[in-house]
Amino acid sequence: MRYLFAIIAATLIGGPCAAKDAGDGFLVTPSEINSERSFKGFRGHDIAAFSGALWKREQALPKKSEYETQVAYQERVDKWKAAAVSGSIMLDSVLAFSMPLARVTALNHLIHPTFDAETARVRVQMTGECENHAGVVMADTEKVLGSYVGSNAFGVKRKVKTIFRTSLCLQLLDHPDWVNFHEPVNIDPATAKAMTRVGHLVLLGTLREPYRWSEMNTSSPTLDDPYKVMHLAVAILFDLQEVLIIDPVTGRVFFRAKKP
Repeated sequence: MRYLFAIIAATLIGGPCAAKDAGDGFLVTPSEINSERSFKGFRGHDIAAFSGALWKREQALPKKSEYETQVAYQERVDKWKAAAVSGSIMLDSVLAFSMPLARVTALNHLIHPTFDAETARVRVQMTGECENHAGVVMADTEKVLGSYVGSNAFGVKRKVKTIFRTSLCLQLLDHPDWVNFHEPVNIDPATAKAMTRVGHLVLLGTLREPYRWSEMNTSSPTLDDPYKVMHLAVAILFDLQEVLIIDPVTGRVFFRAKKP
């Protein structure tokens, strides 16, 4: 178990969100939904590092003592909520998470931009799932921990690999059903093609309580599928406000639409 938590910590904790000077280009300050900023070189916030920062905050959440009043306890909770998550990012700050469209569609086969040549409009369907909730998978990694020889009740043996898988997603709140974001500006076919080739999806929004949850599940190996998979699912609760598709190399904005 300690080994598992060591892997979890290495995967989800630490990183540039905790630094004031992010040399790798990630944001370390709150984003602005209405900003007309340049998106050249834009990477948004580091979601893995931010998830780790939220986890550290969870460990510091005050526990009520039997010797304190509810009022005194609430004062400590309010102070905990008012503290920064990382750098100058607060629990109510606007966050921006970005990833290449190709990666988005690989992890979320139902999330993709579609172009209507008749109306010259682009639509983005946020139809993904986050561990049986509406959401967007942002990262999914696997690590082989080792192997052993297992056998069933009849003595049939198989070499079993033990795999540790982590998935990190944004659970979208207030969107129990499929959500469509429509670009209000016409776009030509050539631009639409370029968008699908070089575009990065940017999701802007804010956190919602309880901010983050995680669960661990383990699947048992079988003769046909000799893998023992330990799956750590982590979700950040996110109130999605705006969706963009950008070219981070040139800074071009292909698509921009607010929550319907």
